[in-house]
Amino acid sequence: MPRILLVLFAFLCLAPLCAQETTFADLIAGKAAPLTIKAKTLTPGWVRLRTGSQPGVDDISRAFTAMIGGGQLGAYYTKGETLTLEGEKFLIAYSQPVPVNPGGNGGGGPDQIKFDPLTPETDLVLSLLKIKALGSLLDIQPVDLTKEIANVAALTDKQAQAASMNNLRQVVSATFMFAQDHGETTPTAKEWEATIANMPEATCKQPRFNTPYLYNTAIAGRTLGALVDPDTTVCAYEANTWPDGKRAAGFVDGHVQMMPEADLLALLKKNPAPKKNDGVKDDGVQREKK
Repeated sequence: MPRILLVLFAFLCLAPLCAQETTFADLIAGKAAPLTIKAKTLTPGWVRLRTGSQPGVDDISRAFTAMIGGGQLGAYYTKGETLTLEGEKFLIAYSQPVPVNPGGNGGGGPDQIKFDPLTPETDLVLSLLKIKALGSLLDIQPVDLTKEIANVAALTDKQAQAASMNNLRQVVSATFMFAQDHGETTPTAKEWEATIANMPEATCKQPRFNTPYLYNTAIAGRTLGALVDPDTTVCAYEANTWPDGKRAAGFVDGHVQMMPEADLLALLKKNPAPKKNDGVKDDGVQREKK
C-alpha cells in the first residue's frame, strides 16, 4: 500500500510537467481521453480512490459532468494520467454513473434513481478531478474488478432500499388520502390499484426488481376507525425479498420499516380478516368521492 501511495503522489506532483494540453472541444469529442470505458478495462495498473472533499467544481467541471451524465457512487478509477484544460490541471479518472429513471416524478428524489449493478461491460464515465482542489485521497488500492462488483452491488442495494422505503411512504400516503376523500374508508383492492396507477411509475415499483408494491387487502374497504394497532398493521409492502432476506413495508400509522421476510409474513397473517360489522365495503363497489 505505501508503494501505491508513492506512485500516485508522484503522478500528482509531476502533473504540471507531463499533463497534456487540451481544449474543451477536444475533450468533449473524446480526443483528450475516452469519454467512457468498459469496467473490464480496469486491469493491473489502475487504482481505486475516494476523495476526502468535493473535487473542484468550477464551471467547466460542472458543464462536463452534466453532459456526461449521472453522479458517482463515490469511487474513482485512475492510472494517474493528467491533462491541462484552460490552464488548470486535472487528474483523469472514471466512475460509475447513476442514471436517472426517466419515469420518475421530476422531483429529484431517491425514488428516481435506476440502480444498475457493476459488470465487466458497465460503462464508466470520464471524471476530471482538479488537482489543486483535491483534498484528502482516501482508500487508495489496486483495482480488483471482482471485489468492485461485489462492493457496488452491496452499495446499490442499500441505496435502492432507501429509495424503496421512500416510495412506500408515498404509497401509504396516497392510500390514506383516498380514505379521507371517501368517507374515511380505505380503498378496495381495485380502487387501490387505480389510485397507485395514477402515481409516477418509478414511485409505485421496487427499484431493484422493478415490481409493483402489494396492498394488504386485509385492510381494504375498512373504515379508519376499525383499523386497530396501526403501528403493526401493514398497509403496503414489497413483493420481492432483498439479498439480505428482508422486505420493506409501510404501516397504517405512516412509518416504513425494513424487516426480515418472516416477520413481515407473520404480521400479514396476524391482521384480522374484514368483518361485516367493522365498516367493510364490498370490493366490487366503487364509492363516490365526497
